[in-house]
Amino acid sequence: MEARGLPGIVDYWAQGYFPPPPLTDADTNPNPPVSDPLRDNSIRGRTVGVVAAPPGMRPSDLLARLRELLQESCSTLAWVTSQGICRSLDAKLANAAVAVREARFSAGSREIRSFLQELEAQHGTVPGKHVNDNAYWLLRANASVVLTNMPR
Repeated sequence: MEARGLPGIVDYWAQGYFPPPPLTDADTNPNPPVSDPLRDNSIRGRTVGVVAAPPGMRPSDLLARLRELLQESCSTLAWVTSQGICRSLDAKLANAAVAVREARFSAGSREIRSFLQELEAQHGTVPGKHVNDNAYWLLRANASVVLTNMPR
């Protein structure tokens, strides 16, 4: 599969098969209420999908975006189930952001690699692992993009 953009968090709607209900008097109304069949007969959720890449692909912008993705993975989505792991991962990204701001790109790259190592260590479904597949692939791919765009 190929796409232009970066992995991000996107909304989805899953529509199931619902047999049509029996006709009622309202069905013969010349001015029926407007409805959206997709939304009326579906469930909504969030998953990993392709989104537009930020203009310029600057490491500072990519790091800020990665921190936002981590925050959402840790809070609303609960894809990372330990707040301690969330704080640890975020600290590494915060350190990388400071290093990039100070043009210490080697130090920033080391922090991103450390982030990736912890992400790898916490990924899985066995007890004691706190990063699910959605968070792992989302964060891993975006951290790799940061590294690729980091000046040497």
